[in-house]
Amino acid sequence: PRWESCTDPATGCTYYVDRESQSSSWDNPLRPYLQRVVEIGREYVRAPNDAYMKAAGDMLWGERKVELEQWHGPFADSVGHEYYVNSSTGTTSPRDPRVEAQYIFELQTSFLRNLEEMLVPPAPETPGSHWSDGHLQPRVDSAGAEILTLDS
Repeated sequence: PRWESCTDPATGCTYYVDRESQSSSWDNPLRPYLQRVVEIGREYVRAPNDAYMKAAGDMLWGERKVELEQWHGPFADSVGHEYYVNSSTGTTSPRDPRVEAQYIFELQTSFLRNLEEMLVPPAPETPGSHWSDGHLQPRVDSAGAEILTLDS
């Protein structure tokens, strides 16, 4: 990525420098991309389903694709250096924007996979799921059906 993290010697705080524009910021440039994944995780917790995370990954790629469609190139300047032009912002970059888009997408999908593992929805409560607590023991018939007798 084009951003570099640095430490302010006076405060010890981290700041970020965009090597292309030589601008700096206290805010991590990846924050909005990671916040997007957190939003997806929150939506998943509200309404979990098996296909949600796959669809979310496709949606994240769609977002990167929209950004990439605004870039054109490579073009060559008068001395042969390659550059790319963003038709939406009018900015140019010596870096291939596909590299950064791929990096962000891989970071987001890695974070999404980790969230999916941590946000496994609880198994639905089924009748008899509490029988193994030692108080009630079901009997299993020859067909494998559990039979619970309530008299002692």
